[in-house]
Amino acid sequence: MKIEQQGFALIQSIIATAVFAILLIALLNYTQYIVLNFNQLYKDSTAVRVLHSRLEKQGAVGDETYSEEISSIGAVLRYPEWKIEQTLTHPVKYCTESMASLLISRQRFSLSRWYCSIGEHHVSGLSF
Repeated sequence: MKIEQQGFALIQSIIATAVFAILLIALLNYTQYIVLNFNQLYKDSTAVRVLHSRLEKQGAVGDETYSEEISSIGAVLRYPEWKIEQTLTHPVKYCTESMASLLISRQRFSLSRWYCSIGEHHVSGLSF
């Protein structure tokens, strides 16, 4: 009389458990990688939004009476380690460049906007 095996052998169960554990660890590492990348992308996009908002506020004020380079550092930011700096320069006649820079843990983001007019007071300015 021959006895047939029912179920898995011990060695098959151990191999299946090891393969499952390896795949589970790989899946958890992949999930952690995706979450970390998402957090980095979210922080970067937040930085760009902060800079864009700073430039828009400067454009809304519209004070172009400066004749020298002016730099200001803002303190109201979402994260305490962020440092923002805004600079106004006049590189070309009738044009003002407003540049906002944000420093986040050794990574610098910068946006700039130019405000130009043709020199006549009744003509509205051009910004790009």
